[in-house]
Amino acid sequence: VARLKNLLRSDILRLYNTLKDGSYQETFNSILDWKIIVNPNKILQWMLLSRKQLPEETFENCYAALRKLIKPCGLQDQEEKIMIALVALGVNSREIQQKLLQGDASLEKVINFCKSVELANKNLKLLHRENETKRFIDAVN
Repeated sequence: VARLKNLLRSDILRLYNTLKDGSYQETFNSILDWKIIVNPNKILQWMLLSRKQLPEETFENCYAALRKLIKPCGLQDQEEKIMIALVALGVNSREIQQKLLQGDASLEKVINFCKSVELANKNLKLLHRENETKRFIDAVN
């Protein structure tokens, strides 16, 4: 509800504040019943700014979703800076976030760094599995 309130115009927010206490679902349904229309550009911006990498999602898929969301938001002059911030704040790893927020790299460098870290982690897991398999085979022999 707090996010919805941020998207509402001031006149609609006054109307919202007159609603009686109830469940969030009732409140949301009440707003929809009034056919209150929120600025679609604000909704797109909210979707963009709230997009984070999902636990099992690859960086490539997350970045593709961000690129798709940023285009209709009308942020062309600041698009690269915003995208760098969104990538830095949206990745799953705290270590990667800290590295990205320390530097002042271009979007291309940020993307390449994220891809290489993800690939390195994938290879590390694969090597770990191979070592475990080898130890198991050696233990059996």
